[in-house]
Amino acid sequence: MTKRSLGAFMISLLSAVGLLVAAPNPASATAASLGATTFTANADNIAGWDWVRSGGQNAVWTFDLAGLAGARPRSAYLNINGLVTNGVNGGSGYSAMSVKFLATCETASQLLTAKLVNPFRPTDPANSGGVGYAAYGASSTSVNLPKFAGCKTMTVTVAYPFTSGRHVAFKKEALTIGFSN
Repeated sequence: MTKRSLGAFMISLLSAVGLLVAAPNPASATAASLGATTFTANADNIAGWDWVRSGGQNAVWTFDLAGLAGARPRSAYLNINGLVTNGVNGGSGYSAMSVKFLATCETASQLLTAKLVNPFRPTDPANSGGVGYAAYGASSTSVNLPKFAGCKTMTVTVAYPFTSGRHVAFKKEALTIGFSN
């Protein structure tokens, strides 16, 4: 056996028994999602969705931070599943850029920004009757968990106005905190 084939044989053998190539341990990290304990909005409720679409309107979620115990640093993000349109009785396919969520507790606050992407096509300003409103996104930065250490709950608020005057609808299930531990 030549040196080259002996080397290849040893690499194959070591790889087969897992000594050379370490496969990630699937139990080493677990993805999870934390839902809100409460949700309120002072917006226009239409078909179970609260449409934040004029000055002074907002949506507010409260999260029990005990549910983030064991979360890895820089692993917690806001995940959003909402509705977006271009106005009252609006059209389809619109996204909302730079949607600002303010996370607060008794001793800390953090501003988180998300882009809600609407994959529906076509984008059409005509009244679509609700077709093509679904938009999804996540905060562009993680929730600074050490900043909220010692807090029992965290409140997350989103308020009108949105970029380009978009109308955005939320409900309790529309905002979760995704994380890994």
